[in-house]
Amino acid sequence: MKKVILFVFIALVTIVSQAQDFTFTNGIIFINEDRYGANQGSINYFNFDYNEMEYNVFAFVNPGVKLGVTSQHGQLFGGRLFVVSKQANGNESSGSTVGSRLAVLDGATLVQRASILRFGATMDSVYDGRAYCAVNNEKGYISTNAGIFVLDVASMTVRGPIQGTQSSARGDYNSLYYDQCGDMVRFGQYVFAVQQGKGLHVIDPETDAVVATLPFPDIVTVFVTAAGKLYVANNSREVYDFGTGPFEANFTQIDPVAFEIKGVHSLPEDKGPVCAWGAWHARMLCVDPVAERVYFNHEEYQNFISSYDFSSREFIDTLILLPEGVETNWDGTKERQGLYASALSFDPHTGDMVVQTTEAAPMYAYQNFNHNWVLFYNVMTGELKRQVRLQDAYWFPALAVYPDLYAPTVSVSDMTLSRGTSSEVDLLHAVQDPDNMAALAVTTAKSRDESIARARVVGLKLVIEAVAPGRATVDVTTDSNGQLAETAFVVTVTGGSTPGDVNMDGRISIDDVTDLIDILLGSVLTVYDMGAADVDRDGRISISDVTDLIDMLLIRN
Repeated sequence: MKKVILFVFIALVTIVSQAQDFTFTNGIIFINEDRYGANQGSINYFNFDYNEMEYNVFAFVNPGVKLGVTSQHGQLFGGRLFVVSKQANGNESSGSTVGSRLAVLDGATLVQRASILRFGATMDSVYDGRAYCAVNNEKGYISTNAGIFVLDVASMTVRGPIQGTQSSARGDYNSLYYDQCGDMVRFGQYVFAVQQGKGLHVIDPETDAVVATLPFPDIVTVFVTAAGKLYVANNSREVYDFGTGPFEANFTQIDPVAFEIKGVHSLPEDKGPVCAWGAWHARMLCVDPVAERVYFNHEEYQNFISSYDFSSREFIDTLILLPEGVETNWDGTKERQGLYASALSFDPHTGDMVVQTTEAAPMYAYQNFNHNWVLFYNVMTGELKRQVRLQDAYWFPALAVYPDLYAPTVSVSDMTLSRGTSSEVDLLHAVQDPDNMAALAVTTAKSRDESIARARVVGLKLVIEAVAPGRATVDVTTDSNGQLAETAFVVTVTGGSTPGDVNMDGRISIDDVTDLIDILLGSVLTVYDMGAADVDRDGRISISDVTDLIDMLLIRN
């Protein structure tokens, strides 16, 4: 008997060891809700090495471990994949702990490293998970139907909810769908978070405090475009509201620094991005990584992709018509593939739009959620480049996650400014990351000598202020998807010169005499103040300036 137990133990260790040897870094990770009531969440992986889908890879690399029920959101950040599910498991009331509301996986191997059963302090299972938003590698926010909670990544502990984000959740089933929190985005110095019926919260991640709330009673989601513009989507029509309206839908641009409305882009009244608070899904809209354009569906199971261009203000209802499915409707026509949940995304490495579909469009015709596809489009031409039919199963796809393959870079050139002036560096051009839009990287800057030059980041601008003549080094750090890039540059401040302070060190000494002689001899200095070198103020630098500077030193001493 002992030999049998030993054999089983060795076999399990071997399986786990082999599973942990797999990496999922050359493909697409697909998080699935999976079949509610039968299975907990699952993860599939499309492997570019073999051009095929690999199924239930989370279960394969985590024997005996399960995700939560209705896995709905995921973010890859700092080498970790954070997966949020609505509930921990289907038998939580019995005390079962198989499953979690938050699973933290290794970003490359998908091996689970930590998990959190619930977000509230009690056994109250009504605190449903919604989304995760990384603040940095040490902290993240978790939105729920009861408010926004704060995750300490190192200790894997949760506190909250953040004051001002709480819902009216009373602990019963109906309270799941009142003033719940949903999508969030870290943009610049703040986290912007959506709350049903209330609007857009602006959260300071340094203090975890709500610093402003913009009221939008019909808010659906929040997003940032490639040009670094912040928008909320509003839609007064819930997805299952088949009334005659009138409805109102728009994209509203928000100033991310002043927290004010900058403009409104109206949509046809029944064509706003799907509002699905009644059965929450992650953002059912995707942002073009290059153009000022978004793609979305305004009906659940819609069999075409709609778009809106912010530059031209053009709405296209049917930009791409999805392919046929395999089932035949009662009238002899083929059923079409349709969009479910957060079906649209862009692969940052190939530029393809990746579309997850199920055979369920339109919803009043023949539906078979057992049939699912992944489509790869060139969105500029509308070309369907590849169509992959999945193994038949009730996957109920949630969203796609892409590996983080490259480190970001940040580059800022040295600059010379006159005292009392300032300069701005456009971070959209200074920051590069093939895995991520530059607008979503978070940059900080600090001057080593603020008596000479100050540095701060305002929105997507690095602002340099020249305080006094001299030289100061500015250190810059950029965080993109949890990977850091660092650089430093020198700010030389001139103008408003102190006569004789040639080397701009804030004092007049024999060093300035030496530097002035070097200038006359044609020697190359790293930096000097030409105005300060013209001691006698005759508009030129000559031997008389050396004489005057020596006299100045003799008088002072």
